[in-house]
Amino acid sequence: MEAEQSQQSEQTSSKYSTPLSQYQASIIHITNPNDLIQTIELNLRQQRYNQDGDLINISKKSKQLLNEEGLSSCISLVQSSISQNTVMSNLTKHEVKELMTSLTFTLVFQLMINRKKWGIVQSEDRTRIAQLILFPSFICLKRGFEEGERDFWKGSIGEFVHHSGSQGQGKKSFWGKVNPWNKTN
Repeated sequence: MEAEQSQQSEQTSSKYSTPLSQYQASIIHITNPNDLIQTIELNLRQQRYNQDGDLINISKKSKQLLNEEGLSSCISLVQSSISQNTVMSNLTKHEVKELMTSLTFTLVFQLMINRKKWGIVQSEDRTRIAQLILFPSFICLKRGFEEGERDFWKGSIGEFVHHSGSQGQGKKSFWGKVNPWNKTN
């Protein structure tokens, strides 16, 4: 009897807690920029995934833009600027500009100083490397501009908690009150 009541209370509590837990898990996944960093790495390697999920070169003539040491250094640099903390920050216009200036300066400086060590053959490759890193980095930094992503998720979670918490309490939204098909009006 006690085991039955315990099982029933676990089912009841998990029934109400599971959607929020799943929602929070999806927020963590969506705000995590690791996919972006992986995409930057693949682009620097001149690779992509095909429809079958196999890793292939972008073209038959394509080769990695820099060697493994350079790739590792560039990805570390990107990870220092792009993280889940950055996405969920409250950055001002000035802070986004300063972060991008710092990232740009450091990247360009490293590309110039280490070009031979990193196996960069053509000067055009330095430009491509910079573009492949800086453009997505800027967009990711903009996600934290004026609480952009953070503010969106605060409102979404609040709305989700409000709606899931008010079920069964008889409280209706404005649209629920004016719904002509609702027989309890």
